[in-house]
Parts: sequence; C-alpha cells; structure tokens
Amino acid sequence: MKPVFTLIITAITSIVAYGQEKQDTTSSSSKIIEVKNPQIPDTTIPIIDDDEMQPQFKGGIEAFCKYIEKSLKYPEVAQLIGINGKLKMQFIVDKDGSIVEATPLSCIGAGCEAEAVRVLTNSPKWKPGIQKGKLVRVQYTIPIDFTTRKAMVSMKELRKSDYGFFFLIKDKEYNIDQAEEVLGKEFLSNSILIAEEQFDDQHKVAGKKATYLLKIEG
Repeated sequence: MKPVFTLIITAITSIVAYGQEKQDTTSSSSKIIEVKNPQIPDTTIPIIDDDEMQPQFKGGIEAFCKYIEKSLKYPEVAQLIGINGKLKMQFIVDKDGSIVEATPLSCIGAGCEAEAVRVLTNSPKWKPGIQKGKLVRVQYTIPIDFTTRKAMVSMKELRKSDYGFFFLIKDKEYNIDQAEEVLGKEFLSNSILIAEEQFDDQHKVAGKKATYLLKIEG
C-alpha cells in the first residue's frame, strides 16, 4: 500500500511583524526572525506593513505543502518496518529566499529525518522576508507526519531484507532471533517508537547495507 504523508504548516501569527527576534550565532551581522504560533493561512502570506513582509513561497503556503507532499519519498527502511510518526522540522528562509539550516527537532528514525531535510533544502526559493525595509532571515517550525497502512511487521521479511535489525525491548537489547522469541513471528508496526541506524562494530551484520536498532514500546 502507498504510504501517506501529511504536512501541516502552521502559521504565521506575528507580534508586530514576525514575532520574536533572536541573535543568529552563525553571523554577528545577521538576526533570525522567529515565527511564533503558526496557523494555516489561505493561499498567500499577508503583507504586514509597507516596509514589512513575511517570506512568500510562489503560490502561497498551500503550494509549499503540495511541493513537499509531491517531493517527499518514504525511506525504504521506514516502509519495511511500517514506521509511523510526526517529525517537527525547523528551517530558516534566508535573505536570498533559499531554505537553510533545516533541522529535525524530533525523531522517528529509519531515514525520515534525512528525507525531510533533503526536501526542505531543495525547495524552490521563496521571496525573502523584509522587516524595517531590510531583508531578514525568518525561522519556521512545521510538523510532517509519516504514515503507512502497514499494521504488522514480519520477522521473515526483515531477515530477507538488505538491512540488519536489533531490538530494544524494556531496556534490554536482542538480536532478531532473540526478539522473535519475545515478540513472535510478527509484531505491530505501531509498537516501534524509533528506528536508529547503528554504526559500531557490535551491530554490524554481514551482508547487510546498514543496521537499525528498533526501540519497541513495552
């Protein structure tokens, strides 16, 4: 079944022009305008004043939503394990209109964060924000839902895949054979809290492209 992505963009309710201004530690001469309390706007971002304007994506926020929903690809491992969850993503619309510093503020793993970062940073340029007649950097926070209809995960399917898996169940780690004794031949996909890629020698599995530790609710 085809995975479903849900993008919810909140919206720009501002204090004066954009909200709270905070110092950008990457540049002493630049400041980030932080958008507070977002809500869904209609199709365009309103002009606040003659010399103050919020960043605008061509076609408005609805077009930005459509761009993300069209561009986002469900990662292979996430599809395999049927992971579901909401990512909270933060990014900055820079003075040239490009999206920079896309950062996940929450994680579900299985490559979902990297995919969200890829799509955001490849976004077409926005019309940059203006405050007091000058170009400014504006920070946004948006949630992106990753949702599949895959209810059960098969241990057999995991073994046949190109990936190795370990399991963390009630703070105890198991390999896939041990986990099958605890969870059975199948287990609920929504019991997976996070899927973290492992890079140490202890978790290497011969013949597999990568190894993931599945943290199981319990």
